[in-house]
Amino acid sequence: MPLLSFNLNYSPKEKLSLVLKGDGLVGPVGRAEDIFAGIYHPVWKEGLQLKAGYRLIEGGADVDQVYNFAYIHFASLGLVYDFPFD
Repeated sequence: MPLLSFNLNYSPKEKLSLVLKGDGLVGPVGRAEDIFAGIYHPVWKEGLQLKAGYRLIEGGADVDQVYNFAYIHFASLGLVYDFPFD
């Protein structure tokens, strides 16, 4: 199933970004969502950022052959590197 994406970034300070991004779609037989809300903070060198936040993955299908839904949520911590394209 193709999903619709969104990505919102807000930088209240020079070295801090608040992020809300995800993918999702609801249809007649099911739905799917993958949403992340958190912060990005630059670390160590240009292009490298620490990412921390909360992630929600939810979805499933209700058709004649199967009924299956999942709801997964967890804290997320990671590194993001933006490759320079000069």
